[in-house]
Amino acid sequence: MAETALLPAAPASTEIASSLRMIFRRFAPYIRSSKLVYSAALATTAIYTLLGLLEMYTIMIGISYIVVGNLPAIGATCLQLIAIALALSLVRLINTAATVRINQRMTVAIRRDLLSRLHRLSLATNSDQISGAWMSKVLFEADRFRDFLTGRLLALLHSVIWFIAVAIFLLTLSPKVAFPTLAALPLMAYIAVRRVRNMSGEWQRQRDEWDKVVGWLTQRLDGMPDIRAFGRESAVIAEFDALSENYRQIHTGLALRRVSLLVYLDFCVYIALGLLIFFGGLEIEHTGTFGNPLFFRFAAGLMPMNWGLLGANTMMAAMGMASGAALTAGTLAAFVLFTKRMLNPIRDISHQLGEITDLKVSTKRMLDILDLDVESAAGVDVTDVAGAIEFDDVTFSYTPGTPVLHDITLEVRPGEHLAVVGPTGAGKSSLVHLLVRYYEPDSGAIRLDGRELSAIAPGSVRANVIVVAQEAQLFAGTVMENIRFARPEASDDQVINAAKAVGADDVIAALPKSYDTQVGDRGNKLSVGERQLVALARAMLADRRIVVLDEAVSSVDPVRQRAVLAATRKLLAGRTAIVVAHWLDLVREADRVVVLEDGRIVENDTPDNLLTRPSRFAELWSTQNRPAAAAGRDTSDG
Repeated sequence: MAETALLPAAPASTEIASSLRMIFRRFAPYIRSSKLVYSAALATTAIYTLLGLLEMYTIMIGISYIVVGNLPAIGATCLQLIAIALALSLVRLINTAATVRINQRMTVAIRRDLLSRLHRLSLATNSDQISGAWMSKVLFEADRFRDFLTGRLLALLHSVIWFIAVAIFLLTLSPKVAFPTLAALPLMAYIAVRRVRNMSGEWQRQRDEWDKVVGWLTQRLDGMPDIRAFGRESAVIAEFDALSENYRQIHTGLALRRVSLLVYLDFCVYIALGLLIFFGGLEIEHTGTFGNPLFFRFAAGLMPMNWGLLGANTMMAAMGMASGAALTAGTLAAFVLFTKRMLNPIRDISHQLGEITDLKVSTKRMLDILDLDVESAAGVDVTDVAGAIEFDDVTFSYTPGTPVLHDITLEVRPGEHLAVVGPTGAGKSSLVHLLVRYYEPDSGAIRLDGRELSAIAPGSVRANVIVVAQEAQLFAGTVMENIRFARPEASDDQVINAAKAVGADDVIAALPKSYDTQVGDRGNKLSVGERQLVALARAMLADRRIVVLDEAVSSVDPVRQRAVLAATRKLLAGRTAIVVAHWLDLVREADRVVVLEDGRIVENDTPDNLLTRPSRFAELWSTQNRPAAAAGRDTSDG
């Protein structure tokens, strides 16, 4: 790192070229997928530019005809301008249609690949991200990249073609005047490169601050009920104002730098125009004419309307008539116009260098996702799983050197219902995460039906194990759609039967539209208990060999908790069930109880055996039931 810091900074032009090469190399597949349409967009951009040049030349000749009063030539020029305008409109229509088509294809393709990559990340990678950062990258950066490829890149092509063509035109028309005028170009290049380099770090800072705003807003919107419950609305608004002010300062500073760049470049354009008028005036004063006569004789052939209306001799005569003061006036006016139109693209190119730097930031942020190591899909597929689970001396840590599970050795027989209890932070949920391969153990082995879990494809593991977490994740839609999420091909009767099996049918039937009730965003139109019952019904519909309830019934009222567990035991006959629970009344119905403390198994026996002798489980049972009894007495006294 120290050696890298001592290296001289690469020139901005080299950085920009390197960035463009990297961008096109990494995102070439998106362009190739629409290569015919993109080729049409490039071709029509070039044609549109050339037609614009022809339009300006026609105007220049028309000025000369107006000065000499050649009405037939003026009419021919007007007709040619109309024809050019129609051609420009047609070409622009084709170009716009091609661009719109590319826009939609490219945006959808990039977002799909970003989302696909996110779905294949390990849970560890996902949990390290700021809330809302993924959303910002998937939505915002894909749009920025699309806008560059279908907007700014085509504009860059237009500017380059326009500059080259006009430069050739002006040098051919009057080299003595064109060369001094072009002296402004090095100054424009120097200003652009220097100021773009100064802005390069600001683009990244702007995006980082935007991620903070999006992440903060996502969290606060999710926690709106708690914010209101604690009366923290004013504090939240103050926090938002502070974050927004940070973003505003960076964004405003960047915007001012971009505007100042345009101002400096515009100043260079007017310097060039001043040089043009000065040297052009000198040429007219010394020679009485302006422009190369050989050029005009050649250029006369570019007026097809004049061929038909005037004939070649008349055309040449008109050009000859205009070779004096009239042609000088038209040529000088056109030269000024052409010079400004030549330098404007250079100004635009210089400004677009900043857009390329911005694009580099967008590309890097998308590659932050596309280059992440995804969860390996390697492994065998297993079918007809009996449900035997074995943890063999397993140790696991989220942070290296700080284990949360120590030397876990545990066997679960097929069809057995195992309860896992312990205080908060004991490692219960970590055990579940390892079972479904959200994480890999640091040491030891986990086996499913005698086969090491690491040798089984993660998708195959999850096809046989279903986890119902403490916080039910529902999606906007109906209750029926949310239950059917587990098996899209399931019929309505199968969905309803699954709900009945977990005791959710009566609760769902009491909703305003029964199974057709809209649950709202993340299920916010249902109570916590109703959401959990829908999640349990979804797990039952999945019909997996192994079902894990990770505090899944803690939000359901005690009466329904017993009904749900009774229905679950009936449905899971011959299947393996692991119930992680704080509510110990549920644990009494399990076949066996494992007590975890500080990431270690301290007890492993049946509930009855543990309660009939001094044990940690008996202490937990006693501790939990005493406050409940006291609360009941306080309520009756009240």
